[in-house]
Amino acid sequence: MKIHVIDVAAGTWAERRWKICTLLGIASDEAAPPARDTLAPLAGRYCNGNEEITITLEDEGLVLRGTLWASNMLLVVAPGLFDVESWPLRIRFEDNAAGVPRRAARVALGRRTALVGRTRRRV
Repeated sequence: MKIHVIDVAAGTWAERRWKICTLLGIASDEAAPPARDTLAPLAGRYCNGNEEITITLEDEGLVLRGTLWASNMLLVVAPGLFDVESWPLRIRFEDNAAGVPRRAARVALGRRTALVGRTRRRV
C-alpha cells in the first residue's frame, strides 16, 4: 500500500483538498467560496451556558476554533449551512427577523446536538 503525506502546515486548505483529490484520482468540484462580506456577520462567539463555540473569519473562509481540533474549516453546503471539515458534523446559522445571525445549531448525523446563541463578544 502506498502512503501519501499531506503537510498541513504547507499551503491553504483548498490546496490540500485539491492535492488529496488528485492523489485519490477523483475530481475536485469545490465551488468558489462566498464573498467575505456574506461570511463576516457569522463570525463570533455562540454560547448556550454549557457550551461555547468560536467561529472566526480567515483568508479562506470561516473556521470553527477549539471545539473539535484547534481549527476546522467550515465548508459551504448552502447559505447559512456548513460542513465541519473532517467531521460528520454541520453548523447551521439561524437569523433573527432583521437577518442578523443569532444562533448556531450544531447538527451531527442528522440530529441537532446543540443550539448556541450568539454572545455580544465579537472575535
